[in-house]
Amino acid sequence: MDIPRDIEEENKSESEEMLDEQLLSFLRKRTLHSLGLNPDTWQRCVEAPNNREIFKEFASKEGERESILVFKLGPGGHLIPSLGFSNTSFRGKTVVFSKRSPGALAADVSKNSLICGDISSSPLEQFTILVDEVLVPIFKNTVNESSWPLTLAKDLLKHVSALRESVLMLTGLVQGHTLLPVPLLPNDLETYLHGNVEVDQTVLHTIESTIVNWSHQVHAILKKDSSPHLKQGCNRTPFAELQFWQDRCEDFEGVCSQLSAPCVQHMQELLEKTGSSYLMAFKAMGEDVSAALIEARDIHLHLKPLRRWLELMERTEFESLHQLISGLIRIVRLVWEHSTLHKMPARFIVLLHEICNLFIQQAREFLNPGELLKGDALEGLGRIDVVLSTLRCFLRSYDEECKFLRMKQQCKPWDFSSSLVFDGMQQFQDRVEDVKNILLTALDMEKLEKVEPGGPRGKSWSLQMSDVLQNFHATFNILADITDCLDVHNVV
Repeated sequence: MDIPRDIEEENKSESEEMLDEQLLSFLRKRTLHSLGLNPDTWQRCVEAPNNREIFKEFASKEGERESILVFKLGPGGHLIPSLGFSNTSFRGKTVVFSKRSPGALAADVSKNSLICGDISSSPLEQFTILVDEVLVPIFKNTVNESSWPLTLAKDLLKHVSALRESVLMLTGLVQGHTLLPVPLLPNDLETYLHGNVEVDQTVLHTIESTIVNWSHQVHAILKKDSSPHLKQGCNRTPFAELQFWQDRCEDFEGVCSQLSAPCVQHMQELLEKTGSSYLMAFKAMGEDVSAALIEARDIHLHLKPLRRWLELMERTEFESLHQLISGLIRIVRLVWEHSTLHKMPARFIVLLHEICNLFIQQAREFLNPGELLKGDALEGLGRIDVVLSTLRCFLRSYDEECKFLRMKQQCKPWDFSSSLVFDGMQQFQDRVEDVKNILLTALDMEKLEKVEPGGPRGKSWSLQMSDVLQNFHATFNILADITDCLDVHNVV
């Protein structure tokens, strides 16, 4: 007996409504619990027409996109659902529902048909915990390996170990620190050290391979320097230099701490017991790290007083900046005198160059290059005179400290070329002088406009003056339209 079409559609509609209610109840319970939201937030989410369509697609359609439903908190604390991960940004905690099997959901929605999970605001950190606390224990547990062929067990453990090392190194890069991944070693490693048990060559090879990888990591941070940024044309200020040495100090403290860990000490003892040729490389790496840490601590300690002075300069109005210049250069000279590990011309050239960049940056903000040729010429000239006077004061203070060091016999003088330090500042100063000349010429042209030539040749002179003024104004307007007239790379 055929069921009438209207009854069939009514049954289908009731079935869909039942599915929607069960699905929404299931989603509501787990989402509110996971994100710690109140029921009103969920109700507002459900009542939005677009969101209802998303729930229907998730329940009734099949496909890769429709197999995953994601909830996250948007601006204003609103709950936002979406299908799939394509448009999801993990800036906050996210709740994910995934179908256990492709296709439409059955009427009785439960944990047997959906998998529920959370993704933290830091997916990499969560993945690191998953690898360390779930995957590694599973594949390292000998009970789980009992039914596997030995070759398969070793191969799986090798791949898990490689994944763990990659994740740790990536985590270190994201955090800005160097993490040395310790290999997965047997739990009974101490029996090799204190007993007469022959050392497993696989274990020894793993340790030696780790030493090689660590050496590459340590070598990469040892050769880091702040000067390449200046060579690439980055206008870094001395704050970047101070931060570089602070980060370097913290990084090497972390590496030293990792190399002093008990498991690493056991690795070294095993290398000593077996007479491995990698022992000397391991000890040399430790000595290099210790020396680099001593250097970074010394430099960071001596540069600390400079930060307070630089912060004071940033807070000071540019017109009063000349009062702080002699004190700033004196502190730089004292760093040169007392920091034995920072007393290198290359490093001080970088520091002084960055101080020049700070002066240029503050001078540009004071002059406002976008409006310098558009505003009042007299006001612009007044600001330019303040800038040129301040820059000359900086150069005089530097020369005075150079003379002081040359007179002080027990201290090495600044014998490096001043052009290596002041080349950028000199170019900026020349450009400011050019702009000053343009503004002075503009004032002269304003005076010329008021001149009324007389006599037999007065008309001829008036025409010539008119041509000169017209040409000047055309050129001046082109210069005034330049976004940054103080950029030394802008050539008209």
